[in-house]
Amino acid sequence: MVIGSEEKMRITDYLAQINSQNTVLIVRPKINKTTFTAPVIPRSSALSNQKLQKQTKTIERDVVAANSTLQFSGTTTSHQSTRTSLKIQDGCDFMCTFCIIPFARGRSRYREFSNLQEEARMLVQEGIQEIVITGVNVGTYKTGKRTLVDVVDFLNTLPGLSRIRISSIEPTTVPEILFQYMSDAQHKLVPFFHLPLQSGSDIILQKMKRRYSAAEYTDEIWRAFESVPDLCLGTDVMVGFPEESETEFKSTLNLLKKLPLAYFHVFPFSARNGTPAFKMKEQVPPIVKQQRGEKLRLLSTKKRRVFHQKFLGQSREVLWESMKPDGTISGYTDNYIRVVLNELYNSDLRNQLLPVQLKELKGQTILGKFESG
Repeated sequence: MVIGSEEKMRITDYLAQINSQNTVLIVRPKINKTTFTAPVIPRSSALSNQKLQKQTKTIERDVVAANSTLQFSGTTTSHQSTRTSLKIQDGCDFMCTFCIIPFARGRSRYREFSNLQEEARMLVQEGIQEIVITGVNVGTYKTGKRTLVDVVDFLNTLPGLSRIRISSIEPTTVPEILFQYMSDAQHKLVPFFHLPLQSGSDIILQKMKRRYSAAEYTDEIWRAFESVPDLCLGTDVMVGFPEESETEFKSTLNLLKKLPLAYFHVFPFSARNGTPAFKMKEQVPPIVKQQRGEKLRLLSTKKRRVFHQKFLGQSREVLWESMKPDGTISGYTDNYIRVVLNELYNSDLRNQLLPVQLKELKGQTILGKFESG
């Protein structure tokens, strides 16, 4: 059985339609463009099961409004959880030629503001220290007069919440005021941007139908870098887009070398049936994609190391998250440096925000040590 995101909360209704011949059931209802709500279910207490059962019964009685999209944020938390996502948007209107999302998940639609407020309050009550704002294209969020900035403003008022992070945002949709928020030590929005580039070649960007040129992307990156102290900048890059020549790939490589980026996520182009790029001629051979990807990943590793070196010797707050069986623990700074505590500690530090001295590079992490005394 294959069902779409719109119908996943109704899975029990479709089980009865499975026949004994094991024929595949594919459910593809029309995706609505209206605002959506998501179930707000506690995840760290006994109340979660009670509330889930109550909502499940409601769904089975089919009294959920037809224009509602029921979605979980996708993060399971516990009493030791430190961060979780808050989904505010789904779908996309940008229609990049390589992307299947507008066809598979529909056009851009936004979560009702009161509904996301309710979930955010619940998450903070459960002890979440960091909320990550997520969606397919979060910078376009708009319900009435509410925008992404209003979401950030609301989260910033929540007592008990320590950090706000934006997962990924299109470079053409970044509100300038976010630079100001990130520069304010008292504001909860952390100094972190993930701004997808995809290609450093204007020719390829045009074929992708991206909404900026390489020069415009460059200006945005430097404006952010010069506006926000200690900012971590990351990006997505695609290699092997149809008709990408060696010259166009080198344009991407050279641009990435020059920009003050801390890391890149590198993806080989994958042809998706139903997208314009699927029909383009001169598909790049897999071996070429692999070679180009390896070059960019190597550069990303070097870039992250350079970024980390800037902070050696400093004291920085870390939200401690992951503990291994041997007692070592790791977490992240506000500007997304993964820190491993270079000492065993008797107490469980998870979900605590504590300062640590950044002492030594170790691979893609930094070893940290608490100040003595």
